[in-house]
Amino acid sequence: MKNIPRLALERFISFLPFSTALIDKKLKVLLANQQFEEIMGLSSKMIVEKSCEELFSANKHILNIIERALQNNSVCSESKSTLYRWGRPPIPIEVTASPIGERGNIFQEASLILILKDNSTIAQIESREEQNELIKNMEVFSHRLIHEIRNPLGSIKGAAQMLKKVESLNEDSMEFLNIILSEVSRLNRMTGDLSTFMSNKSVSFERLNIHKIIDRVLNTFSLDNRFRNINFKREYDPSLPEIEGNEDELIQLFQNIIKNAAESQDFQGEIITRTKYTRIAFPKNSKTAHHGYLAIEIIDCGEGIPEERKDKIFLPFFTTKKEGTGLGLAISLKIATKHNGMIEFKNREDETGSICRITLPFAKD
Repeated sequence: MKNIPRLALERFISFLPFSTALIDKKLKVLLANQQFEEIMGLSSKMIVEKSCEELFSANKHILNIIERALQNNSVCSESKSTLYRWGRPPIPIEVTASPIGERGNIFQEASLILILKDNSTIAQIESREEQNELIKNMEVFSHRLIHEIRNPLGSIKGAAQMLKKVESLNEDSMEFLNIILSEVSRLNRMTGDLSTFMSNKSVSFERLNIHKIIDRVLNTFSLDNRFRNINFKREYDPSLPEIEGNEDELIQLFQNIIKNAAESQDFQGEIITRTKYTRIAFPKNSKTAHHGYLAIEIIDCGEGIPEERKDKIFLPFFTTKKEGTGLGLAISLKIATKHNGMIEFKNREDETGSICRITLPFAKD
């Protein structure tokens, strides 16, 4: 059987859905597709013709899997592994090394196919499931807490407003009353957000154009003086199909995310909203597993997300803002989950700032 020409082989592996590299018996990389370059964070020139020992110098466990597969002439895999990358955070991966028998080998000099599957999404989904379980346990307590707080808040606010009308109050007393009213307003915002977060009321879905929803949010913010120094840049793919969702909830989701981005950069600079088609696997959601997905990226130029906070940003009541309730991102995650989607954050690699990626399924035909 003849070998596949190199150009055809390059095209073949470029169509494979996973990060794939062909390796020869001397443990040298013959070919690698674009996904492999992206997951490694290296260019083709830094991968092809390099030895695996050099390429995986920070990942000896992957090198061991490759060597075992060749020595035993059998598939070796590790479903829960980690890929350490130069200048980038490590990511959870699945490693599969599959030897190619000499008999009938059409892959030129290749002796092994190496596949690195990015499991970041799966790890995030499992993390979200743990969070959802925590949320369920909080519901009964939270509903009672809201009820117990709201009743006295109304009385406190009314009494403070009446006291402000007393003419004999000195300046210090007036300042204390203003502090009381400010704190009452903050608690009202928190109970309002908590009520929204804990609400399980059903909503109607309809076919929606995602660009109209984002534009509505951006146009509203452009009328707000706080956002006057922000340049909202739109990078839309107009060919994208519609999604199915609830307009009010999606508006709230994007308001939360974009406001969060604006706050991270002190309400100045540029915020990019980008839409594009993506392929993503939701292994535990059979309803949407076989449909295309829409990715919306909100890109800011703030300080980014510190490593120690990445696992906490979706937790209820977690906030680093003085006036924050710590429920904005938790509410956004709940809305995305209700729409069979997900949210993930990562820091920008080209410059400072972060990227919030919201993934939603397209409407079914």
